[in-house]
Amino acid sequence: MGVWTAIDGGDGIRTARRKGGDQKRKVGDDNTHASEGWGYRKQITSLISCVPTCQPTNPIPSVPPLRLPLPLIAFAILLLLLPSPTLAQNTTSALALDCAPFERLFTQSNMTHPWPKGSCCGSTDAASPSYIINCAGGRVTEVILVGFGLSGTIPDLSAPTELQLLDLSFNNLTGQIPPLTALTKLTTTLTLSRNALSGSIPFLSHLVQLKKLDLSVNNLTGEIPAVSTMTKLVNLFLGRNQLSGPVPTMLALGDLRWVDLSVNNLTGTVDDIFPANLTSCFLTTYGGNRGLYSCKGASHLPPICNSTAFPGETPIVPNTLVCPAGSSSSSDTQTASDAAAATTKSLVAIIGGVVGGLALIVIIALLVMWPRVLGWRNAKEERQREREREEYIFHREQRDVAQAHAWERESYNREVAMSPYPRKY
Repeated sequence: MGVWTAIDGGDGIRTARRKGGDQKRKVGDDNTHASEGWGYRKQITSLISCVPTCQPTNPIPSVPPLRLPLPLIAFAILLLLLPSPTLAQNTTSALALDCAPFERLFTQSNMTHPWPKGSCCGSTDAASPSYIINCAGGRVTEVILVGFGLSGTIPDLSAPTELQLLDLSFNNLTGQIPPLTALTKLTTTLTLSRNALSGSIPFLSHLVQLKKLDLSVNNLTGEIPAVSTMTKLVNLFLGRNQLSGPVPTMLALGDLRWVDLSVNNLTGTVDDIFPANLTSCFLTTYGGNRGLYSCKGASHLPPICNSTAFPGETPIVPNTLVCPAGSSSSSDTQTASDAAAATTKSLVAIIGGVVGGLALIVIIALLVMWPRVLGWRNAKEERQREREREEYIFHREQRDVAQAHAWERESYNREVAMSPYPRKY
């Protein structure tokens, strides 16, 4: 293959001549693309052959790093730290929605709420009535409106979802209790007592953290809803209503201490219903709940729930029309026998303990006093011997004296007998 040389013609048309030959080729006509493609391939081949050593003729220029002025950076940070007007507006609107139901209570009672509209957080220093509304994070968390004389129905409570405590007791509220499904964070108290509420008790099983439920002294009707999921419940007050039906099981409520279901129309068995750790239990006080009964005996009901110490309380007895024949008697008999056996074992254990204790005391006393007893005995014997020795000496002296007198008398009589002058001793 020869080397092509470019030749510039006079007519402006470039031709190529290969050295060593007569072949010519025009550059720029229709056949130029083939020659240019061949030239490009030749250049690529030469570049590949010198990759390790060749340097690019036109290197890519490096881009300098972006540098922002410090004032601009400080201004951007300040903008980020400033409160967003939208966020503040959202917080204010959420608080206003939380306050709205309680403001409506005052409005429908023809009273003015004691706080600025839409900003109910705070409290009053008045002795009575007083209100306490606590907030956190721009949301209402606790509401205490006791003794204001509020009337009408309780408004919808779906807005204050952060509510943890609600106390509307000692008012004149009427109508049904609204649904409480939105108040999932009620953890402390739900108190609506001393009103004139009617209807049934709403669903409560979602209040799993609630500690005190007080709906007493109202006109509530229907059955008591299930409460087995409210495992944190400590106080349950549903007395002085018109509730009917059976008592739901409460065995799962391990923290439950106070139950008041008195002055209702409850019926059914109370066997294995209440936990054993109750400290106060009112079922039949003031003559209520005459339809409650027990089929298994007193051992299946906490003793505090079957007390007769308060006014009108009556013992819960078996219902012979409902309970199976002999169920309560056999259970009570077994319970009595078990109690007698336990009492006998306790008495035996007590007597054995007393006897063992006395024996131990006697042994310890002997160990402590025996040396002294021995010393007293030895001293007594020594005194006896000393007395006997003194008596012996005394008698011996008396005998010697008598013998001396006898000898003296005998000597005198002998002398008198030998003397010419008779004398008598």
